[in-house]
Amino acid sequence: MPAEILLSPALNSQDEIIRTLTQAQTSRYVGVAALAFLVWDMLLNIADEVEYIWQAPSGWVKWAYLFIRHWAILSLGVLLAQGTNTNNHLGFTDRSCYNWIIAETVISFLLFWAVEVVLSIRIYALYARSKVILYTVGLLFIGETVTATVTFVRTLSKGKYSVELGCVVTWVPPFFIAAWIALLAFQTVLFILTMVHWFRNVALTKSLGRQSILYVFVRDGIWAYAVMFGKSPPLTFFRREANNATLATVSYPHPQPPHVQTAKLAPRSTLFQMGSVGHFIYGIPCTSKPASTEFADL
Repeated sequence: MPAEILLSPALNSQDEIIRTLTQAQTSRYVGVAALAFLVWDMLLNIADEVEYIWQAPSGWVKWAYLFIRHWAILSLGVLLAQGTNTNNHLGFTDRSCYNWIIAETVISFLLFWAVEVVLSIRIYALYARSKVILYTVGLLFIGETVTATVTFVRTLSKGKYSVELGCVVTWVPPFFIAAWIALLAFQTVLFILTMVHWFRNVALTKSLGRQSILYVFVRDGIWAYAVMFGKSPPLTFFRREANNATLATVSYPHPQPPHVQTAKLAPRSTLFQMGSVGHFIYGIPCTSKPASTEFADL
């Protein structure tokens, strides 16, 4: 059954409608800033991308990079184009609005899960292709994916949307936070595994300084985890507890700050590795083979 395509009870007053439109506009401003940031970052690194990615042999790493880098820009641009639809001049019907909300969810999580797959394989490589790490991370990723998928399917069937305001989400049920908890839990595991490996090799990392690939992993991991933890679950929780329909459009998934941050960090890490060592290596420089794993062989 489709979700209710109507104004939620919290939007019965004119003040609530005005606040909803204002908050939606703020979300669009954030989206424009995120899109500008991604385009700027792409142009800043386009020379390295051409040298190390476009000219590289075809492989899953190459295509994963191109997908993460350019899908984020394309999808965010499409979503922002729809975001100008404040008076429904695009002519959304109840059914097309519902289908568009589904498309937004799929667009957002395809990008996020693509980044997580790359990060998971990076952990697998850091731990010298340990089968224990592979199976553990793999099972956790499957659990996260199932939890997030079930949560969003239920959210789509229970949530409320407004066609009159331009096909925006006006209310989502409290269990919506379960998806973000699953995402944060998986990111926490990856972050802890990265930090454990860093502490085990801290002396070598210090001697190499910023040229250490592991240093880049730790730096990017801290940024990605901080953005994920700081924005998504806590704010979503307070929004759901307050039952504030005004903020529903902001908390619903779009490829904005957490997605944009991870979409930036993964390609930058890949470019750093290829530029500094000439081929894919996910590990710190070491004389022993297990500690330096060739990513292309995975």
